[in-house]
Amino acid sequence: MSKRLYLLAGLFVVLAILLWQLLFHAHPFLDEVLWEIHTIFLSTLLVYFAVSSLVTNDFMDFIKVVFKTVFKVWLVIFISFSMAKPGEQAAFLLTTAFILGYLEGLLDIDKWMMDKSSVPLFKQLVVQTKRQKTLAVILLMSLVHIVCAVLVLLLCNVYHSLG
Repeated sequence: MSKRLYLLAGLFVVLAILLWQLLFHAHPFLDEVLWEIHTIFLSTLLVYFAVSSLVTNDFMDFIKVVFKTVFKVWLVIFISFSMAKPGEQAAFLLTTAFILGYLEGLLDIDKWMMDKSSVPLFKQLVVQTKRQKTLAVILLMSLVHIVCAVLVLLLCNVYHSLG
């Protein structure tokens, strides 16, 4: 089961990246930042995989609190800094928001998977070990990344039809 879950999680990660690439390779703005989006997405998944493999579930709860605090409190500070010098700080602000948002999402999915009442059938069929849970979280975040691509495409189409 674990080898198939590795393969399935990897397949969904690749599928998410390919979908973003196919949808936005010729987009006037996003084509310039696609590789950064891919790099941030993959790096975030790797950091989650490493942290999840090294720490206990109880410590993951603490890490989640830290990331939520950093995301909500420090993002406001980063926004304030970027208002002072908007051109220089915008890329840093966007990258930071992207990384912290995806890490927070991974930790939320992790917590959701740990909840005994969440998706009992899914947990019984797939998630029997901590490593399997980690792979399932990565698979689900890849699905979220796919949904994000579709939403960005829809928003871009609406924006272009208005302008």
